[in-house]
Amino acid sequence: MRKHIRLFGCLLLGFIIAVMPVCSVSADVGGNDSGYTYTVTLYAGNQGTFSDSSAVQVDNRTSGSSYDISRVENDGARIRITGLEYGDIVTVDVQACVDVTDSSKYYVKGIRESGRDNNTVGSAAFKVESDAEYVVAYAIKGDMVAYTVNYQDENGNALAESNTYYGTVGDQPVIAFLYIENYQPQAYNLTKTLSSNEADNVFTFVYSQVEQKSSSSGSGSAARLTDDGSDGADSSAASDDGEGDAESEEDADTTETSGEEADSEPEELVNLDDEETPLSDMSDSSAKRPAGMMPVFIAIAAVAAAALIALIVLMLTRRARKAVNTSETQSENKEK
Repeated sequence: MRKHIRLFGCLLLGFIIAVMPVCSVSADVGGNDSGYTYTVTLYAGNQGTFSDSSAVQVDNRTSGSSYDISRVENDGARIRITGLEYGDIVTVDVQACVDVTDSSKYYVKGIRESGRDNNTVGSAAFKVESDAEYVVAYAIKGDMVAYTVNYQDENGNALAESNTYYGTVGDQPVIAFLYIENYQPQAYNLTKTLSSNEADNVFTFVYSQVEQKSSSSGSGSAARLTDDGSDGADSSAASDDGEGDAESEEDADTTETSGEEADSEPEELVNLDDEETPLSDMSDSSAKRPAGMMPVFIAIAAVAAAALIALIVLMLTRRARKAVNTSETQSENKEK
């Protein structure tokens, strides 16, 4: 019995020693080596092709990753983003970068993770947590209606040109934010049910100014250029007008205040049909790392520990019974 207990104890100790480093890595760097980078691949699907990659952006302000957005590959079938790090935000303005022929009965509905049903449209702006593949999702044209996407600061000033796209009445497109340097949106994605009244079909991203952080950008464009060659942002919002120290100090105070207001993470998805009830909040998940196999290891360790305790209790019980029997036997022999 003692040999069995010792063997079981050694096995349990070895298991715990083996599991501890794995658990530590999973908690610290999300189950990957700290130097590991990720690749996101976008596929155009069967109904259209990528026209260019300028509408694909990466927000790497947190990681400072040296990402690279490839040019359109395989005759418009694929775009790859390499060198991404954990926490980077990829934005795909899929309506702007996919071409569908006018004669086609399909239109671009959004993007979805590879393997998901075509009717399942996911977030067009997403956080990088692993290698991933996304496919453009299409839908059959119906009662088509226009919708407008705006990009404004908290005072209602335009930070970039508005975009107009088309969808079917009753559809719920998911629209990704536009990366604007030194600004942070209140949400990475907006969704809304399209109405037959185009005046109701407005998606407005509201941005807060944040302090500039030094980070290395990838070879892909961080902020898509507008037709006139500007970066789409209000240059007066991010530059010093040089009209005196007092005004400069005031601008600095404003920037600092705006940066404090934008410290919290943007929400992952906001439903404009009910703005008071966001569908998801990335702020909770941003501090987490993939758990991996940690729960399984903990469960196995707990079961093993319980089994060891039960075995020890059984051994002590048998020893106690044996001692009682021995004592009774000795007493009987003395009486004889």
